[in-house]
Amino acid sequence: MKLSSEDDNIFDDPDFTLSMLAEMAQDYAMMLKNSQALVHRYPENPVAHFSVGTAYGYLNFYDEAIAAFKQAIELKPSDGKSWCDLGLCYAKAGRTEEAIAACKHAVKLMPDDPFSWHNLGISYKKAEQIEDAISACKQAIKLMPQLVGAWIDLGYCYGKAGQTDDAIAAYRQAIKLKPDHAEVWYNMGVRYYESDRIDDAITAYRQAIKLKPDYALAWYNLGVCLKYLESFDEARDAFRRAKELKPELFK
Repeated sequence: MKLSSEDDNIFDDPDFTLSMLAEMAQDYAMMLKNSQALVHRYPENPVAHFSVGTAYGYLNFYDEAIAAFKQAIELKPSDGKSWCDLGLCYAKAGRTEEAIAACKHAVKLMPDDPFSWHNLGISYKKAEQIEDAISACKQAIKLMPQLVGAWIDLGYCYGKAGQTDDAIAAYRQAIKLKPDHAEVWYNMGVRYYESDRIDDAITAYRQAIKLKPDYALAWYNLGVCLKYLESFDEARDAFRRAKELKPELFK
C-alpha cells in the first residue's frame, strides 16, 4: 500500500501501521477509520487519500473510493497505482469509459505493472470490448504468469468470443494456480458442455459443488448434463437440490 511521498512522517504514524494491519486482517471498516485519521492529520499527503480509497473500494463504496483516488491523483498526478485503482473502481461502478481512460493512464505510467494491464482488461470486459480485453489480460499474464484473476478473465473473454478451447485452456491454468476456486470449475463446466464434452462438464460441476455445496447453478447444470446422458435418477436428485437452493431457477 505504500506510495512514495515527500512527507515520510506518515509512515511512522501509528494509524498508518494500524491501517495496514486492518487491511491484512480484512477488517476494512477499521482500515477506513485509521485511513481517515491519516487524512485528517496529513490532508496534503496522497498516501493518506490512497489509503482511504483502498478501504472504500474493499467496502464496495465505489463513489467514495473514486473521490479519494482522484484526490490522491490531484496531489500526485504521476502516481500510477492511484490511476490503476481508480480505473478498477470506475469499472466496478459501471463507468467503463472512465475506467478504460484511467487504466490506460496507469499503463502509460507503469507499462510493466501486471495489475494495471489486468484492470484495463477488466474495464474492456465490462465495456464488452472483448478483443481488447483479451489483449490486455494476455499482457498482464505475460508480465505475471501466476496472476490468477487475469487467467479467469481471459477464460471468460475467450468464451464470449466463441473460442471455447482457448477458454477451457485459460480456466485450466487458473485451476492449476488456484484449485479451490468453485466459480472457475463451474465456468469450465459451461465451456465443456458447449463443446459437447459432457463427461468433462459433469466432472467440473461436481468439483464446483464439492468446493461450494450450496452452488445452485452448478447443481442445475449438473442435472442438465446427467439428463442428457439419460442418468435420470441422478439428474432428478441434482434438480431437486438446485430447486431447494434457488427455486427461481425453475420459474
